[in-house]
Amino acid sequence: MDCKIIWNLPNLISASRLAFTPFILYLTFFISKEYFAYIFLVFQFTDILDGYIAKRFSMSTDFGALLDTWGDLCSYLIAFHALFFYHPDFFLNSKLNIFLVSIFLALYFINALLIFIMHKKICFGLSTKLSKICFYLQSGFLIFTFLCSLNLYFFYIAFLIGIIRELENSYLIINKKNEIIIFFYAKK
Repeated sequence: MDCKIIWNLPNLISASRLAFTPFILYLTFFISKEYFAYIFLVFQFTDILDGYIAKRFSMSTDFGALLDTWGDLCSYLIAFHALFFYHPDFFLNSKLNIFLVSIFLALYFINALLIFIMHKKICFGLSTKLSKICFYLQSGFLIFTFLCSLNLYFFYIAFLIGIIRELENSYLIINKKNEIIIFFYAKK
């Protein structure tokens, strides 16, 4: 992907998500899950903030879209690491949970590969309405889990919608809905 590196405020916020990922992963070993929830909440808020600033002030760039997509990948890495660290029984005692997370992640990476093959872009997801709903549901599930308790019904809703989102993305990518792909890069 050839894109000009532009350091504006939204791109700096996105880059901070990448820079802080190793530190947040390291912190999970030393802080309570409640403190982690607040850190994760701030981390997720920066994802909303960079997109809002970029769109509101016409500061969107291809470089920013690339940083944002890598930041989203870091969010998943942090979330699954913390979920496994703070709630190992969530994975170890349920084949259904492992199955749903595996399906979600497989579709997520297959879609990224399809986008790369078909459009020569590095992207881990499309910006659709369902993607935004999924972001809020999955973030809500994780924050609720770390602040209160693990609620399996919340998990099933959040990740089933995540799987539906990835299937929608697969449909859009495979059927060459170029206007969706172009819109994502032009407006992000």
